[in-house]
Amino acid sequence: MDEEDPSIMCFPEELHIELLRKVDGKTLAVCKRVCKLWHGLISKLEERKIWLYKCLLEIPWYIFQELTGLTVDKKLLYFELCSHSPLPWQFWREIYAEYKRFDYITNGIEKRTELYFPFEHGEITCLYIHNPDDVIYSGHDSGNVISWSDINEDKKFRVLYKHYKRVTCIGGLNMVTSLDDLHSCNYGNKIISSSRDSNVILYNIKNRKYQTIRHYNKQVNSLSAWGDHFICGADKSSIQGHPLWRSSNHDDIDINETCILYNQSSDITAVAFWDNVILSGNDVGDLYIWSHDLQSSIKGRQLMTHVASLESCIKSIYVLGTRVICFTADGQLCISRHKETFEFQKYDFYKKLLKSPECISVRGSILAIGCRSGSVFLYHIEKDEDWDHLYDIKPRVVKTSHDHVHSIVIGGNTTGPYVAIATNEYCLTIVQYCKYPKKGLNMTC
Repeated sequence: MDEEDPSIMCFPEELHIELLRKVDGKTLAVCKRVCKLWHGLISKLEERKIWLYKCLLEIPWYIFQELTGLTVDKKLLYFELCSHSPLPWQFWREIYAEYKRFDYITNGIEKRTELYFPFEHGEITCLYIHNPDDVIYSGHDSGNVISWSDINEDKKFRVLYKHYKRVTCIGGLNMVTSLDDLHSCNYGNKIISSSRDSNVILYNIKNRKYQTIRHYNKQVNSLSAWGDHFICGADKSSIQGHPLWRSSNHDDIDINETCILYNQSSDITAVAFWDNVILSGNDVGDLYIWSHDLQSSIKGRQLMTHVASLESCIKSIYVLGTRVICFTADGQLCISRHKETFEFQKYDFYKKLLKSPECISVRGSILAIGCRSGSVFLYHIEKDEDWDHLYDIKPRVVKTSHDHVHSIVIGGNTTGPYVAIATNEYCLTIVQYCKYPKKGLNMTC
């Protein structure tokens, strides 16, 4: 090294590589544009799965599963990823970038599109985004289930099928069980919808075939899926129970009943299924849990365990790693520190926002709260401990043109995250967030 002109470029190449390996992914992307030396060294690191390691190190596991769609055990996945990965490094860089683009909710700009549809379809009652295809699915008062394509263009909608009564919930089967599934683009290709007509419909997106499940006696209020399994929650079903269904073939719509869950009193208003754990809530605020390894044999009658009483009808449930999030009819967000203890901290958003919350949605590090006034409050939860201090986070507010937020869903694309909001007047509002441009550039997404 020249003592009169000390420079980092005089360091041996091995030291440069060690330094670059230790920086976070966002800094690594910037370093690649610094000089030819670093560009070449980082290119070599990328071929050695550096972006995969950054994803595993920096992205919380439950968000990693959500962004990739992978439903396998973490230890098994880590072994498979380290031994061989059929996916190119660009895939993992995009997963990391999508995670970092959640920041745009706080510091990005927005592009808003309002889409109106014919009144004969009825108001939208529920929404779901099939992330691999970036398609929005909506359930309606009329019983119609509609798909909306081309998020960045004029939205084109198509009626897929129809229930006899109002659609209460819509979701999808994520059948990505290995890296080979991701490599061959074998994403989940089935959606599920429930209705007040007590039926559940499983619909294959590719071949447009569907099957109707007629197990329940009363209206089905909620559904949730994990891998190729799904469960539904219905009214007055303490006698026949709630089956755990499975549809394991990518191409057909065959359904098998693996077991039946019991011990749930009253009307089941919300269910959540995540990583071998099922939670259900009812109309009086009771919360139940059931956990089992889905890879082992499950048959017959299974009992759920009562774990908490939240004193108000549970409208929705989310499992975020070790936390459980419940939204209740009195406008409270109940957050547990650990799903093993179920000690809930309650946030009264009716008093905090001075508005009446109607629904919530959670994806990645984004929490969306929709209110009766038509406003949506977006919270960016940067760290897990921020869930314990929600009142300290300043939300970003979206004011729609109409009252009553019936449903919200959060999606993401290469531009950034977006929020789909269903309101009165047969309107679907899409709010796209993107990076704030440099000075002198056009200020649109």
